[in-house]
Amino acid sequence: MYVFGGYTGSKTPGVKKYIASGEYMDFSDDKSGWKAVPDMSTPRNGAFAWADSVNMKIYVAGGTSNDSSEPLNSVEVYDVATNSWSTSCKKEKVKFLTI
Repeated sequence: MYVFGGYTGSKTPGVKKYIASGEYMDFSDDKSGWKAVPDMSTPRNGAFAWADSVNMKIYVAGGTSNDSSEPLNSVEVYDVATNSWSTSCKKEKVKFLTI
């Protein structure tokens, strides 16, 4: 299970509100627990993600950042095999997905 980004809710000046971190839960052995992955290039909250199990990649798109209500138009791709991020396409128009 992977978790990316988020919002700290901090109201303290200078403390990051939006985070770019990623973590995964390792269930493969007795030492299971949360383990860090590299940060995304853009902190984001309210993003959505989907997994490509064939190519071992996770796509994280949209969300907001930097105290803005404007949605991000970028997609970041986490490569599980190389433990690294890349940036994918950018869209001119972005729509919020609400569930």
